[in-house]
Amino acid sequence: MNKALSILVLTFLSSGAIANDLMKIFDLDSNKLVTKEALEQAGCTVKNSMFRAADKNKNGSLI
Repeated sequence: MNKALSILVLTFLSSGAIANDLMKIFDLDSNKLVTKEALEQAGCTVKNSMFRAADKNKNGSLI
């Protein structure tokens, strides 16, 4: 059981580190927010419905 928990924790922590690195890449104006427009400027195709689903606090950006 401890082995499975360790793997789960390591997976969670590594995913967070990867997410932080990606946020830095797409935070073009260094305001610690990633907007749909910033993603599009970086060359990403963003569907409105997908962005709205990822925008958990509904402020128009990903933090």
